[in-house]
Amino acid sequence: MTQTSLTNGKPETILVITDNPLSEKVVTDRKQRNEATVSLGVNMLEVETEKRPLDIVQVSISVGPRRSNTSTRRYKLEFEGGGEKRLKGRLSMEERWEAFGNTYQIDTRFDASIVPGK
Repeated sequence: MTQTSLTNGKPETILVITDNPLSEKVVTDRKQRNEATVSLGVNMLEVETEKRPLDIVQVSISVGPRRSNTSTRRYKLEFEGGGEKRLKGRLSMEERWEAFGNTYQIDTRFDASIVPGK
């Protein structure tokens, strides 16, 4: 989805990858996405990009009891097409990342619906 950045007011594209399906209403609302990770226990990766979809600004990891933002230098985002209403691809980390006593290694494929943001 595309929405306005909270940090600089510019348009950004956000790719939301979850382990459970979420409604379009939840996906397009930052507050409801955050609540879904807490109240519903949804594990989520949010990939924020600017300008071109491959220019990752940050990846927010909402897995387990903590939520952490990480550097873009660790990620690789690849698109495999999908059509007008779908986006397919892969998000991976170039190296493991450690924070708060946890080690993260991300390598996931996604097939997501494209929805307009708020």
